[in-house]
Amino acid sequence: MPCINDSGLSLGMGLYYFFKNCKQFNFKLSSAYYGYNDKENLFGTIDDFRYFIADVTRGISQASNDIQKSPVVWIDGNAEIGPRALGHRSILANPMNMEHKNLLNLYKQREWWRPVAPIILEKYVKEWFENGFSSPYMLNNFCVDSTLSDHVLGILHLDGTARVQTIDYNLDNKLWKVVSDFYELTGIPIISNTSLNDKGEPIVNTIAQALNFALRKKIKIVYAYGYRIELCNHKDYGEKSPLIRFNNLFISHVKEYKKIIKQINPHGLSKTELLIYMYSPSLSVYDIKNYTEAMTVRNIVRKLKRVSGDLKFFEV
Repeated sequence: MPCINDSGLSLGMGLYYFFKNCKQFNFKLSSAYYGYNDKENLFGTIDDFRYFIADVTRGISQASNDIQKSPVVWIDGNAEIGPRALGHRSILANPMNMEHKNLLNLYKQREWWRPVAPIILEKYVKEWFENGFSSPYMLNNFCVDSTLSDHVLGILHLDGTARVQTIDYNLDNKLWKVVSDFYELTGIPIISNTSLNDKGEPIVNTIAQALNFALRKKIKIVYAYGYRIELCNHKDYGEKSPLIRFNNLFISHVKEYKKIIKQINPHGLSKTELLIYMYSPSLSVYDIKNYTEAMTVRNIVRKLKRVSGDLKFFEV
């Protein structure tokens, strides 16, 4: 699975069950793009950052030219599942230019030797990589053809390999178009890709986070959901750190949790009191929705603390 995290483990366990218990089953992950989609916030975010935006144009026709000149921020569609950027939350750059690779590692505050990955048009993977094959999730290393390696120094590991992502039109037509345009422009069917995040920062998820990154790193061009955003006034941007993450789904779960807790604990027993109540069979006879019985539980816990002589043992 390309998602080596909790979701990947869950899928893996499910697939293992089928493998062990079914004579035959079919499974294919259609893409890695099942994460958050921020498109509906595009224009609101642009308005919030209007002082730092010189121009907004619709379309990606300039992307290949922009990438040839300098790294660009790219955010599109649903975010990737898993720990790597696959062209939806990425910094894209020119694989022929070692200075671009150095810039990517500088942006991300990484060591000079850290590699970046190639995105290649799938039909050319065997031409550019020895024993290459389809690798849409960037899970395979291939050796770059020795006669071509000098053209793409920006994506090479020190041993001449690269961790490859292949792209075709059906997987991601926008990214495919950008790589195809770059191929027409340069003769190279490859662009450099690294995840869009700073040191210690999760991969960027929203347009606001992407603009924050670009402004802090002095990156001029951001592509967001099919729009080209040209930034300005970088020196006036006051934020020095990544934006604090705000997960609406998590917050909604917290609110629901608090609502449930209030229903079952209307008289405000503490976490310690609730924990001892839940794990003490002798206390389960009390109904903590009843004020008098809830106060009885509280008094019993207080006595337990005094008898134990170690208050910290009961603290939560």
